[in-house]
Amino acid sequence: MSRMNQSDFQALVNELKFRFQLMFGLNYPTYERQFTKFFQTINSDKNAEKYLELTNFGYVPQIREDGSVHYTKAGEGLATTLVNVYYALGFQLTRQLMDNNPIALAEMYMRELMDSMERTKEIVGANILNRATNADYTYADGKVLLATDHPLSGGAGTFSNRLTNFAQFSQTSSEDLSTKIRQEGRDSAGKKKAIKSELYIFPPALENEAKRVFGSEKEVSSANNAINPVYGSQWAIWDELTDDSRWFVKTNIKGAVFQDRNAPDVSTDVVFDKLDAMKTRIDSAFVFGIYDPRCVFGG
Repeated sequence: MSRMNQSDFQALVNELKFRFQLMFGLNYPTYERQFTKFFQTINSDKNAEKYLELTNFGYVPQIREDGSVHYTKAGEGLATTLVNVYYALGFQLTRQLMDNNPIALAEMYMRELMDSMERTKEIVGANILNRATNADYTYADGKVLLATDHPLSGGAGTFSNRLTNFAQFSQTSSEDLSTKIRQEGRDSAGKKKAIKSELYIFPPALENEAKRVFGSEKEVSSANNAINPVYGSQWAIWDELTDDSRWFVKTNIKGAVFQDRNAPDVSTDVVFDKLDAMKTRIDSAFVFGIYDPRCVFGG
């Protein structure tokens, strides 16, 4: 078990012999929460939560004057169970270090624990998209997140939530994906639904290209005086996305969830009489998941 003792902060222990002009390494600026732009937060009070799809009715058939009405039925579709995962990290300071250190190390490192938890959430959430085509990560319909053949629960075929051939982000590919979203917007029975793009999500490497494409009223990199159909679209950068060429569109369909079991809790135990140390830890329970792949399309 690791403990932070005087040898880890020898210069601080000797601080009375000379004065530091400054100390650095902690309290660097950090990004605001980014995962909340994609995931809906759901508070959980159990070990796991279930998300159940209800199937829909299909189109209404024509009948003859003396014909009989066909009675159809709906029911349960795909079910997704998300089990909360527990995360924890801590540090220990020896009594000698606490007694001889005039600087509030404990308070500073408590703040760093909170930041570590926040950054962990960003990575865990971003990995949902980072693994969007990884065959080791499939969802309730047996498919990866971005697939050309998601089955419709009502048995009316399949739908796609990605470009047939992934393409580098550009004005043209963004127009193609916008068209794809409209074409593929269907419910479990295959009926057309008004699924629309809400937010483009990019890795840091595509930030400048996004500025060029969405910030130009006219066609990008063209002498044509034609309008840019995607001008002014909403977009965001997610710093934990790892594929520099993969980009996503969040739609108006709810289906991506940050399931929060309990908020981060920082606790401190002073046990000088037993371990001769002060123990501080942070813990939290949560999980990220997808229950409806219509919530995201990929380019």
